[in-house]
Formats: sequence, C-alpha cells, structure tokens
Amino acid sequence: MSPALFSSSFPSLRTLHVYVDKVLRVPPAALSNLAELQLENLCWTQRFSIESVLTLLQDASRLEVLQLAGFAQFGFVSTAVGPAVELTNLKSAQFMNCDLPELLPWLRFPQLCEFNFRGFNSTPDENTPPSMVGNSDFFSSLRACPLPILDQQVLTHIFVSMDNKGNKIEFTMRLMSGLLGPKHQFAITMVWERWESWEECLEQSIRGAMELIRFSPGVCLYIFHHIDHNWGPYSPLLRLPLINTLCTAGYFTSVALKLLADSSPYITFSIPPPKVLLF
Repeated sequence: MSPALFSSSFPSLRTLHVYVDKVLRVPPAALSNLAELQLENLCWTQRFSIESVLTLLQDASRLEVLQLAGFAQFGFVSTAVGPAVELTNLKSAQFMNCDLPELLPWLRFPQLCEFNFRGFNSTPDENTPPSMVGNSDFFSSLRACPLPILDQQVLTHIFVSMDNKGNKIEFTMRLMSGLLGPKHQFAITMVWERWESWEECLEQSIRGAMELIRFSPGVCLYIFHHIDHNWGPYSPLLRLPLINTLCTAGYFTSVALKLLADSSPYITFSIPPPKVLLF
C-alpha cells in the first residue's frame, strides 16, 4: 500500500479497514481524525513489525474503535519505540489471533468499555508458535498488562459457554458490569482441538480470571454447557462465595442440581443459597 494514496485524497478520513503484510506505512496526517481502525495481517505465521503498529496507533490518537486480526507473532521491540501509546478516546478494542502479552504492555486505554479477544489453539507440536500455545492460559499471560476495564471496574455478571464446533471445542467467557445502562464488557473466545490436556488449561485460565477480577457483592453466573464432558474446569467459578444467581442450561443442568442437593465442597455459593434458573 503506497503512502501516496493518502497524500491528499482523504483529509477527513474517519474509518480505515485494511489488510497489511510485514509493515504498514500510512502518513500521520491521514490518521489525525481517524475514529475506527481495522487491521488484518495477511500472513500471521510470519513475524510482524510491532514498531509499525505502535507508530500507526500513536498517530491515530483519536481512535474510538480498534480491531486487530492475525498479529500472532511480533518482531523484537527496539528501545526506539518510546513510551506506551495513549489511546485516551478508545471505547472498543477487538483482537483476533493476536499476541496480546507482547502488544498490550505498550498500549494504554483508560476509557475502554468493551474488550474482545478470539483465539484459536491448535494441537501443540514443535512447529506451533509459543504465543498460540500460551493463549489457553489467557488471563495469567495478561497479569502484567494494564487493563483498567478489569483492574478498576467491579463486575456483576459472568457468562460461560462451551460448545462443540465439529472436531473442535469453543469456550467463551464474558464478564460484564451490569446489564442496564452504561456497562463494561470483557469477553474472550477460545477454540481448541481436542488435544490431551485442554481441560487442564481451561481450568487454569478460569482460575487466573477469578484471581484477576474484582466482583460486586452479588454476582450472577450463567453456565451454558453443551458438550458431554467433564465439568471440572468450572470448579473455580463454583467456589466463588459472591454468587447469588445461577442460570444454567445443557449438560450442566443435572450437575448443578446434584451439587446443590449434595452440598458438595465444590460449590460454595453465598448464604442464603443462590436463585437457580434451569433451562
């Protein structure tokens, strides 16, 4: 993509959706009024220049919506990059198959209201990039990254779903601060092949989330489990003492009834017991 394309044609450019390859060069003047940016890396198996991404975001300081896809591997960051990029107007950020532990420490978005991540984790072997294997333990890898939407917001709702997608498993966790009026949302979706230790990695990721998140005194937990398999990975959620409403559907319904009836040590809901909705 030639920088000359932006020389004079788009002085008031507000939205830019573009595919990139290795580096991205856009004149700073073309980005000064940009409100929405969507970048997709054409070849995510090759390392991409993180300097070019950060430079572009620095020039697009008025961004409100950011979408990045396919940035699974970055090149080494040089000391010339400078301080973290401040995106003070950013309200929504969406990442797909991106190396967030490498990228997020260089970004600041204090006004962020919506954060979404989607990643695919294939069966690990000697050719699997470390960043893709590490995605299964999502929250632990973000422990050192500044995320005000998690660090400062008190969350009230947890939505968890597990579904079959052919020969793969799709897991989604959505964390929200209220359903009515202004709200904050943090959502991740992971897709696994059925390799041997996926349950262990999922439970570790959920446990990492519970250690990182601030909850309100009353939490609503939604578990929609549509895969006939062990429910063990949910045990970190079921031990939360702040849950006052449990809504469940699918194979987990019978498990929830048994746990409540048996007063199992795997469930430690608030007293009085939570309101339970079964579908």
